[in-house]
Amino acid sequence: PLIARAPLAQFEAQTEALLNRPDRTGLLGQIRVPTLVLCGRDDAWSPLARHEQMARMIPGARLVAVPESGHMVTMERPAAVTDALAAWLAA
Repeated sequence: PLIARAPLAQFEAQTEALLNRPDRTGLLGQIRVPTLVLCGRDDAWSPLARHEQMARMIPGARLVAVPESGHMVTMERPAAVTDALAAWLAA
């Protein structure tokens, strides 16, 4: 996997930053532009329920959960991501 090629110190620093970042979910309701929340359906790091919550909080947001993919959905299922983006942009 891609993450296995990164130095351990980089992984530790990124994990620390994610765990200690401020909660900004309260700002999602202020978004006033078309928004696509796209995720991997099987993402263990950031589960589908979290993306469903984000999509509910953003006015008019559309959620697409790509099947058979995890946290690196753009690399795991590039064609499915491209199709989802194309459909969203065409809407």
